[in-house]
Amino acid sequence: KHLETAGIRVNASAPHGRAGSWLLDPADIQIVNGPGTDVNVSYGGGLWDTSADTAVVYGGNIASALNLGTSVVIQTGAYGGSTQFGDITMSGVTLAVTPVNATSLTLRANRSIAISGSMISSTAYGLGITLNAHYLSDAAAGNVQITNSSISTSGGNVVIGGGLTPNTISAIGTTDSSHGIEIYDSSINAAGGNILLSGIGGAGGGRGVYIHDFITTGSLVTTSGAGTLTIKGQGTGGYSAINIKDASTVVSTTGTGKLFLDASLNGVAGARGVHISDGANVSTASGILHIKGQGGASNSGVKIENAGTLVTTGDGQILIEGTAGTGSGLTG
Repeated sequence: KHLETAGIRVNASAPHGRAGSWLLDPADIQIVNGPGTDVNVSYGGGLWDTSADTAVVYGGNIASALNLGTSVVIQTGAYGGSTQFGDITMSGVTLAVTPVNATSLTLRANRSIAISGSMISSTAYGLGITLNAHYLSDAAAGNVQITNSSISTSGGNVVIGGGLTPNTISAIGTTDSSHGIEIYDSSINAAGGNILLSGIGGAGGGRGVYIHDFITTGSLVTTSGAGTLTIKGQGTGGYSAINIKDASTVVSTTGTGKLFLDASLNGVAGARGVHISDGANVSTASGILHIKGQGGASNSGVKIENAGTLVTTGDGQILIEGTAGTGSGLTG
C-alpha cells in the first residue's frame, strides 16, 4: 500500500514548535441563502467539512443547527485532488437565529473568508462568532473581508484572526486582497460581548485592519456593557497598521469596557501605526480608550487628522502612546 501524493501540497514546518504535518489540498465553500441540499460536504455533530471542490452549504441548514443550541463549525477540509485555495464565501445570506442556549458559529478557511451582503444575528441567547483564516498554518496568507453586511451577537464574543489559535494569531493579507482584515459598509455589534480583530497586511503591502466606508453607508464596530473591543494590526509596504476612516465610521464601547487599538508591533514595513481620519469617530463611554502605535520608517505612531475624533461620552479616560520610526510619535 502507498499514499499517492500527486498534486498534494506538503507543509511540515513547525515555526512555533508544533509537530509538523502533511496538509492535503483544501476545497472552497460557498454559503448560500435559504434551505436546500448541501453539496460536496460531510456533516456530523455541528461540523461541516468539504469532501470535494466547490462545496455548498445552505444557510437554512446552519440556522437549524444553531437554533437547537448546537455549536457549528464550517471548514475547508482536506482531500487529495483539489485545485482550489480553500476559501469560504458567504453572499446574500440571512442567518437570523433564535437558539435555545448560548452557542457559536465558527468559519475556518484554509485561506480567506469573505462575507458580503449578508446578515448574521441572534435574538435570543448569545451567538459567538469566530472567523478563522488560514486555520491550518500560523504563517500562511489568508484574510477576512466583510462588506455590506451586519453581525449582531446578543452578547456573544467575536474573534476575527487566523492560524491555529485565532485569538492570538492574525489574519494575513493575500495577493488578491491585501489587508489582513477589511470591514466596509458593515456593522459588528457584540452587545456586551468582547470583540477581537487581529490583522497583518499582505506581503505586497496592506493594512493590518482597515475599517471604512466604500460608498456612504459607513461601518460600525461596537459593544456595550462590560464588553471589550481590541483591534491589533501590523501594516506592510507603507500601509498603516490600523486605519479607521470616513465620516460614517464608528468604533466604540458604549459601556465600561476597554477599547484598545494596538499597533505596537508595527515595524519598518508599515506606515503609520494607528491612523484615524476623514471624520471617523472612536469613542468610549466609561471605559478606557487606549491607543498604542509604532510608526514604521519616517511615520507617526499615532495620527489623527481630517476631522477624525477621539471621544469619551461618560467618565472614560483616553491614553495615547505613540512611537515614531523617525517622525513624530503623535500627530493630529
